[in-house]
Amino acid sequence: MQTRAFATTSSDTKEKEPSRWEKLQQLFREHGVAFGALYVGANVVTFIPIFGALTVGGVDGPELILWAADRLEITYDLSFINTIHKDLVNAFIALELNAWVEPVRLPAVIAYTPRASRWLKARRGGAGPVESVESVKAEPEPAPPRKNEKRRRRRRGG
Repeated sequence: MQTRAFATTSSDTKEKEPSRWEKLQQLFREHGVAFGALYVGANVVTFIPIFGALTVGGVDGPELILWAADRLEITYDLSFINTIHKDLVNAFIALELNAWVEPVRLPAVIAYTPRASRWLKARRGGAGPVESVESVKAEPEPAPPRKNEKRRRRRRGG
């Protein structure tokens, strides 16, 4: 005779929390344009100061790469880098440095995407996303004014 010990029911198991990638996919499905615009905008906003700092600071990108290759003892022939315009190499360096900001940028974009989506929908004249009953705070409705009640005007001091 076989018995099952410690049988679990579906109510005993906890729901698996979605991964970051699944959260991103869900955000894009729900807020598409707002998420894309916010993410691209955040990338541009962080890229411009980095590239500007490299340019104003007088960084010579090709020379920097050749110096780093020498220090790291890279044996590849990198002499072709001198033929590329300095600002283009600086832009590639800025792109790489911009990727270092991703651990801060992505959570900020995820946090502000719903707000940006509501703002975009309000500007377009559409209704915002449907909110659940639990998320809406119950606010008491203002009492209608009484018919015989005179409205008092506030006097401004001056």
